[in-house]
Amino acid sequence: MKILLITPCIKKYLLKPGKKSKEVKLFRFSMLSVLTVAACTPKEHEVKIVDEHIEAVDFEDDADVVGISFMTAHAPRAYQLGEEFRKRGKTVVFGGFHSTFMTAEALQHCDAVVTGEAENTWPRVLRDIENNRLQRVYQSGQSVDLCTLQAIPRHLLKKSGYITINAVQVSRGCKNACEFCSVSSFYRKKQRFRPIDRVVEELKNISGKFVLFVDDNITGDAEYAKKLFRAMIPLGKKWISQASLRIADDEELVKLAARSGCCGLFVGLESIDSRSLEEVEKGFNRTERYGESIKKLQDAGIGIETGIIFGFDHDEVPVFERTLDFLLKNNIDAIQVSALTPLPGTALYEKMVREKRIIDYRWEHYDYRHVVFRPRNMTPEQLQNGVDWIIGEFYSAGNIARRVFTNFSKPNLFRNLFVTLPINIGYHRDARRWGIRGELPTAV
Repeated sequence: MKILLITPCIKKYLLKPGKKSKEVKLFRFSMLSVLTVAACTPKEHEVKIVDEHIEAVDFEDDADVVGISFMTAHAPRAYQLGEEFRKRGKTVVFGGFHSTFMTAEALQHCDAVVTGEAENTWPRVLRDIENNRLQRVYQSGQSVDLCTLQAIPRHLLKKSGYITINAVQVSRGCKNACEFCSVSSFYRKKQRFRPIDRVVEELKNISGKFVLFVDDNITGDAEYAKKLFRAMIPLGKKWISQASLRIADDEELVKLAARSGCCGLFVGLESIDSRSLEEVEKGFNRTERYGESIKKLQDAGIGIETGIIFGFDHDEVPVFERTLDFLLKNNIDAIQVSALTPLPGTALYEKMVREKRIIDYRWEHYDYRHVVFRPRNMTPEQLQNGVDWIIGEFYSAGNIARRVFTNFSKPNLFRNLFVTLPINIGYHRDARRWGIRGELPTAV
């Protein structure tokens, strides 16, 4: 059969047929969700991948089966795609986080849903389609053995649309139980790791120096991470990933990460208020040690992009100015700012539904940029303005220049030229393109 795998995008990013993306390539990392499905597709089938951030979907494609994997913000577009292809007689199968947590809803727009990880079920789905016995729901009965993962078919991606197609996965899941995180729900608060020799073999076979590890917490097991980093040192790669700030508590781990080529980490600080962290089961983040921990990593030549969330129950209007002051004072390389978002499948979503605080169920607004619930200590409008304001301020031209040139020393040269600067320019352009013009809210 001919199989078309699609990564949908939200409406504002949709391309017209024949048009190329004007987005900064930095934000087009290869998507392992569809690559993973392609990897476990039996060889007798022909597979094509379309990422809507890169190219437009052709509804007249001659595919027999259309597979679409998506997160919550992409659900409306995924549903539209599913309906259009079904009109044309295609068999449509959904997967991913949103389909797993909102299966009954997803089934209204497709022929079948795969919940959980795909490797144990996708080949069976294809056999059932061929034998005309397709079921409506396929549930992955057990966790995938990461020793059995097939090679990722990166050649299916349009290389020109991404800053790198060298996306590698070391582990799946996260052991933490953050209330707002769908990863912990999807993987049941567990983290599994691939054999180190398999990871190293994959890295050796990758052309190019730069690698993106798409792990939710690459240092979730410190001893595993140390062994991995030691094995990577001879490879001479440069890499970025996600990690808990607790990496800074282990001096050896930091040194090994740097020696193995780590030039940047995304770290979820979430809040500078310890009460907010306790509120969402992330009290292991110690706010009083943020500055010290960040400096340790930056001194090792590792750039830091922090995740910051606003809208916790303890947040009041002054939190925006206090947070910006903290970020600038500690010379954070980049930030990803979010309005607290109650994603389906999370404990936060259940809590918000129970308390009747959700004010917007339009899934396209669950993109971390829109306020979809009623905060405790500010209005939705104040929260929205505050989020927009801090993005605009942090990524102003003046603050970008100050960040880059303040760190322009020899240990940080690669980090500044190839991590901090392009990330900042990308966020700056994104903010300008989408009209982020927030004003600092005032307390009522």
